[in-house]
Amino acid sequence: MFSYDEEQFLKAKNFFVEVDESLKSMGDSFSLGTITDSEITSGISQLQSQMSGVCENVSFVIDEIKKVEDIIEYYNSISDSKINDKDSTLFDGISLSDIISNLYRSDQRDAFRLFNKYAHNDELTDSQKRNINTFLQLFNNYNVTDNRVIASLLNQSSRQGCGYSVVTNILVDLYKNKPDDFKEKFGYSLFQDDIDEKGRINYDCIFVDTFLKSNAESIIGLNNRQNGIFFTDYSVTFEEMGETLANVLGDTAEAVVQTCPNDISVETYEKAMSEGYDYAAIAVKNFDLMPYGDNPEVPVHNNGGHWMSVLGVSEEGNAIVSSWGYEWELQGGETENGENDGGLVFFDISK
Repeated sequence: MFSYDEEQFLKAKNFFVEVDESLKSMGDSFSLGTITDSEITSGISQLQSQMSGVCENVSFVIDEIKKVEDIIEYYNSISDSKINDKDSTLFDGISLSDIISNLYRSDQRDAFRLFNKYAHNDELTDSQKRNINTFLQLFNNYNVTDNRVIASLLNQSSRQGCGYSVVTNILVDLYKNKPDDFKEKFGYSLFQDDIDEKGRINYDCIFVDTFLKSNAESIIGLNNRQNGIFFTDYSVTFEEMGETLANVLGDTAEAVVQTCPNDISVETYEKAMSEGYDYAAIAVKNFDLMPYGDNPEVPVHNNGGHWMSVLGVSEEGNAIVSSWGYEWELQGGETENGENDGGLVFFDISK
């Protein structure tokens, strides 16, 4: 549990409430083209100055500072030509607040749910149809064209794909302010055309792409053998997480990975993040998840092993994690000592 000065914390808390409202307004105005470059620059400078003064010696709001810094980085990365290009994919009705508020929302079950709707001829939105076409093209890249095989593989990924959701979340965060680079590398858009409960981020296609890249050798050319798929283990082991991320990043970035087998302590997480690691994941079993933030779900107990993105630490001193598309407070949990089947993994990514 962090120790902090109550008066200073309340001052910081009120400041971030104001920042949140300012950024939402700025982001909406920016996407509509009603705010100028100079106004953005002035707003950023003012926020940086205020943030520096308010947050001095307040450890408790480190995670909130990171969110603001991400937004500042997002604005600073945009060139004048991009600002003036109203036809750009990045600003085609997509507000900054929509992107930032919907990070770490990958749910390994969603791709199978969508394909199941397609297989049963349910009505789909135009964006969902485009996602299905992307699914089919991604599978075709591995010479998989039988829809029964595709459905079987996506079913397996929905049950064993939590590790791929962690990697998907990292990819979205890495490319959130570089959609053109993302499309050039991966061949499809980072954003979808329709707004859903995940905003505009194209989590489903990124998840499917990550799953396929990670299992290319066992999947390529797999047709008319859907029954055998259910005897294949596609889950990411603790030792494989670093390799899984590297396979997806390719030669566009390099990841330094630190594994802490059988260690799921908040103290280890805080130490590693203070040393400069960009992302953290945890593999754990026999744990409880309590809904956190805007999560509308009910509490969950899970006996089996599960990968989750680690986002921060709650006021109660528990890890805040992302799983199944929402934020949760992780309570309890264990790994199997000596088996290296769980623990913390940290990623330092050079872009």
